[in-house]
Amino acid sequence: MDDFIIQQHNKSLIPMTIQIKHKHDNQYNVHQQDERFIQIQNLIQAKKQMLFEKQKQMCIISKQNDFLDVVKKDYEKYNDYIYKQKQDQMKALNILDTYIKELTKSGELTKYDLEDAKEEQKKILNELDNIKRNLDNIVQETKEL
Repeated sequence: MDDFIIQQHNKSLIPMTIQIKHKHDNQYNVHQQDERFIQIQNLIQAKKQMLFEKQKQMCIISKQNDFLDVVKKDYEKYNDYIYKQKQDQMKALNILDTYIKELTKSGELTKYDLEDAKEEQKKILNELDNIKRNLDNIVQETKEL
């Protein structure tokens, strides 16, 4: 028995056509379905391969991030070490500054010794300012991380 299919094209004024479908058309339709199925399988395989490649990339990126975390922690340790050294330098220079002040007040220094002590005190204060600026820079850079 033949099937009758009525098709209308683009809802325009094109007249309707009647198409007669024979049994041998079913074989052609099955062949089209098989081809479409194969296309879908190929598409699925391509998507699987793409996802596998992306997973490999994610693993590589994850390892790089782990490495960068280790580098960051090493940098933080180094930064903390430098910060502590600068603080120790400031303490030592403050002790020297206090000692020089006590010597100048005590009156036990000669005129030349007093001039030398004041010059050394200026150097110490300049170095303290320099160390303070370095510490401020370290703190600022650490905050920006």
